[in-house]
Amino acid sequence: MTSTVTGKEIKTTGKIDYKYPSHLRLEVLKPEPSTVVVNDRKTWIYQPPFIDGEKGQVTIQKGSDWPLLKAFDSFKTGLEGSKLFTHKYQGNDLIITFNKDSQKDAGIQEVIFHAKKNAKEVKSLNEFEQMTLVKADGKKQNYKFTDLKENVAFRPSNFEFTTPANTKVINN
Repeated sequence: MTSTVTGKEIKTTGKIDYKYPSHLRLEVLKPEPSTVVVNDRKTWIYQPPFIDGEKGQVTIQKGSDWPLLKAFDSFKTGLEGSKLFTHKYQGNDLIITFNKDSQKDAGIQEVIFHAKKNAKEVKSLNEFEQMTLVKADGKKQNYKFTDLKENVAFRPSNFEFTTPANTKVINN
């Protein structure tokens, strides 16, 4: 991600849990912790307090509008014959380009998966080491996979958020 203030690249460390359809938990651990939890009914965006004793903040939205979630959901039906995007292989990259209607709806222009070997030879998602999400406005977010697991069974509570005490709540 690039800082809007300094223009420099910001590296974050975190964890992403995903379950089809429309369930996402994104926890940023460093440098500035935050949590995003999305299910098919609500989205919670939580920022803990910067200083102990201050209030944290959670923004609650109806629905599930996150570009990363919409990208993951769109891949469920596979790459071939999708009405939402086209795909091509370019060396170690699998490039998925969304059509104009999907770009407007999902807010994503392109997703690029990078593997250590020729992308055509990849048999499973966990063989990719990195993903670049190009938003409709051209901004890029890079995700490096360090411990990618498929077919994980999540408890329903994983995609619910309980607001901590001393937290300002904003309902949108």
